[in-house]
Amino acid sequence: MRSIALLLFGILCTYQVYAQDWNNQFLTLYEDGDDFFYAYDYSEALLNFEEAYRIAKNELAANEIYKSGFAVVITLRKLIRYKEAYLVLRELLDNVGEQFSPSQNIYVYQYLGLINTSIAKYERAISEFDTAISFAKLSRDTLLIGTLLVNKSISLIHQNRLNIALENLDLASSFSIKDDIFNSFLNQTYYNVYTYRNEHKKGFPFLLKAYEFAKESNDRPRYMMVLTNLSNYYLRQNNFREGLTLFQEGYSIAKETKSISTIAQFSDYLGRAYKNLGDTELAIKYYNEALKIYEQSENEHLSNSLKIQIAKLFITDGELETAHKLLKPLLNEKLSILQKVFVYSSLSDIEREKKDYQAAKAFIEMALSELDESTQTFSIDLYDRLLSLPIISNEEKIEYAVIANKKAGSKSVLSKINSEIDLAITYEPVNQDSAFKYAYLAFNRIEKHRYRIFSPSIKNKMNNKWQDFYYELAHWEVKYHENYDRAFELFELSKSRSLFDQMYENQQAKLFSPDDPESVHILSLQKRIDQWYEQINGESSLSTHTAHILKISELELEYQISLDAYMNSNSDLTDLRYPTVTTLEEVQSLLNSETAYLSYGVRKNSLFIFLITKENNVFKEVVLKDDAQKVLSSEVNNFRNAIINLEDLESITSLSNQLIDQIFSPIISHLDGIKHLVISPDGPLHLLSFEALVIEEQYLIEKFSIKYLPSFSIYTSIKYPKVKDFEYELLAIAGSGFESGDKNLIHGSQKSYATLPYSLAEVDSIHNYFETSTILKNEDVTEYAFKNLNLSDYRYIHLATHGELDEFFPNQSGLILSNKRNSESIFGEDGFLTAREIAQLDLSADLITLSACNTGTGKVINGEGVMGLQRAILAAGAASVIVSLWNIYDRSTPIFMNTFYRQMHEFEDKETSVIDRFKMYIDYYEPELIDYKTLALQQTKIDMIHHPFYNQPVHWAPFILIGK
Repeated sequence: MRSIALLLFGILCTYQVYAQDWNNQFLTLYEDGDDFFYAYDYSEALLNFEEAYRIAKNELAANEIYKSGFAVVITLRKLIRYKEAYLVLRELLDNVGEQFSPSQNIYVYQYLGLINTSIAKYERAISEFDTAISFAKLSRDTLLIGTLLVNKSISLIHQNRLNIALENLDLASSFSIKDDIFNSFLNQTYYNVYTYRNEHKKGFPFLLKAYEFAKESNDRPRYMMVLTNLSNYYLRQNNFREGLTLFQEGYSIAKETKSISTIAQFSDYLGRAYKNLGDTELAIKYYNEALKIYEQSENEHLSNSLKIQIAKLFITDGELETAHKLLKPLLNEKLSILQKVFVYSSLSDIEREKKDYQAAKAFIEMALSELDESTQTFSIDLYDRLLSLPIISNEEKIEYAVIANKKAGSKSVLSKINSEIDLAITYEPVNQDSAFKYAYLAFNRIEKHRYRIFSPSIKNKMNNKWQDFYYELAHWEVKYHENYDRAFELFELSKSRSLFDQMYENQQAKLFSPDDPESVHILSLQKRIDQWYEQINGESSLSTHTAHILKISELELEYQISLDAYMNSNSDLTDLRYPTVTTLEEVQSLLNSETAYLSYGVRKNSLFIFLITKENNVFKEVVLKDDAQKVLSSEVNNFRNAIINLEDLESITSLSNQLIDQIFSPIISHLDGIKHLVISPDGPLHLLSFEALVIEEQYLIEKFSIKYLPSFSIYTSIKYPKVKDFEYELLAIAGSGFESGDKNLIHGSQKSYATLPYSLAEVDSIHNYFETSTILKNEDVTEYAFKNLNLSDYRYIHLATHGELDEFFPNQSGLILSNKRNSESIFGEDGFLTAREIAQLDLSADLITLSACNTGTGKVINGEGVMGLQRAILAAGAASVIVSLWNIYDRSTPIFMNTFYRQMHEFEDKETSVIDRFKMYIDYYEPELIDYKTLALQQTKIDMIHHPFYNQPVHWAPFILIGK
């Protein structure tokens, strides 16, 4: 008995030693895996967790099996090896599931749901989340239940069951959980619902909240997830500049945390951004990085999608065979409906490039055959592709366009508009009655839709989107009906809208009362938006820059909502008169026999030229071989650069001839007897100094006086000032007191601007031509001092200072008046006068001269012109403005300006009769279309052409006159 007892005791001791050994080994492996995991070394972590899991299974230790098995699952998910993770979870349930506690079951089913969501098995994911929720309800852990409800909502969103998803999110929100990570997750998912509904404006505040919560939580993965959505938001807005910034930040954090799935995601997004920015090489680089990760993780859906995107890039670059090799094997893969459609349409593009139009047509038809009820929206684009194939007969075109129009009938108003435009263009060659019918259906729908929108930015996008359709419809009116009146109206509608909106908004602002809290709130929002923009310009930190952009978006959204509410509730605003377009008859009544109005319209491969004289109308179409925007942009830039680089007259003339052939030759035979041109440019022509064009060995300015208008309707909308109401003739400002490198500068660009000594000479020389004037120089020049003047007291305002152009944010282009941060900030100013601030000034000047660099350039909007300073000044109430089209010379500019103001006085005395002066006094005077300012500017330029030192166009051609 004693020997048996000793034997049993020995076995027990051996077992205890063994148990202790395997348990110590298990713990060591698990802890090492944990260390690797939190050091973002997921591959090493996985090796340790898998070995620990193997030991636990051998020992049949349920808790250790769960613990290590679950660690394997989480790590595999980080490595986006979803299928393996799913198999381990199922193995856990099958082998030890019966021994799981309720909390263990919650996490197992939650991760089953997450993994099924990742591999697009949404119905199965919803079922797993429901099981997890049933276990979680027993624990009454609201944070856990809320998280599961949000996870379930994500799968519901992917199934387009948006109302049910919102119900789940509302239930999660009702728990009022105070946890930053959860609240970031919740708000981000709310945003996703509204994104799927195409209600981005409504969803954006949720995204901003998600961003703030993610920042507070210091949770890097959550922050990266929010960055992903923010990046997507900016891409949807076509704001690739800010999208790219966010992508790069997300990509850097993903690399730092070694989050493979997130690296893939941001590589994918960077590829998209560079693709849209036109950098094919970088786009393919990032796409390939994402593709490699997706293929390693066996994520067929994402890898197939990327192969399609890469193939499209190769098609764009003309590498058709490479694209074909990528796409053709995909036809044998298990693709989603949309992926099949994209593959077929891309193969169609390849065949189109090869000019095999029958094969291109066959692929589009295959794509159409794949669509079901849920994807019919994509058929509209496919029918558009069919319509553009040269082998399609007119009968087929009509058939396809009718089908597309029917399919668009139940879709958004924008889809309906686009399909009606397609129908109109399709019918035009064969049935003009039907073409006009559908064209005016689309036209009326656009006008009605635009009327319902308050947001200026959305209206601008609409103007830009359909501007060329208005031009084409004007062309048809002349071509088929010889209806020049209607054609002119369409041109004017296309060209006037943006500035009309700005003028109307300025009228609203003048009704704001300092005693009204709503008015004060709107004005304070405007000021805060400008202040945040100013901080962006000097910000070097990427994360801070991103935060500023988000804050601006939030404030602009609040501003628009507040302004809309104010408009709807204020009866005074409903009495405001929105400007109306000028008729052709009214234009001709203002022209004399020596003056012509020349209006341009740029559309796809065509340039339209509308010439109006006192007795005649001419409408010409110039067909260009390539995209008209690209052709004209290239030619205008080459011409401008030749002038700016001081190339010889022979080179300038050669480049001028290319432009003359397109924009002048078609109508030059109708200019006999014409001495004055009023020009309304379009597209790239807004950046062209017409005066510097060379024709018959003379500059155009030597043949014609030239003034510019955004549209003729703007001219008639501008109120000519009451001369008798001006207390002073001139306000002249010389912003000369800049010191490079001043550490107190607030605006980023101010740091690099040096003194302007010649601006002092410029102001001193011109003020001698005026009896009454106010001059600000040196230390007297501040933004506060300028704004504190009664600006409506001055007939002429001359600003000689630094200008700054912001093409991405046109309203933030402006004039740098001073760098006195400390003194300016006392009064809530910063020394930088933005276009937005200028538009809100009360101006009534006859002329404002911006003697600064690039004040006439900026972001060009199709049909609307240059957005920025010149429009802001006209919107603020000034009659006219002189701006510059490139950097001006500080030595020649004072001479130019001195000559101009001398000539202006001489021409005013010569052109203004006693009767005119009496009419001015009784406020009955209306100036001639070609007034003393226009003639003075022409003579000044001619004088400069004969100047011994400053005769080259770089010195005199940048200055152009816009307005009344």
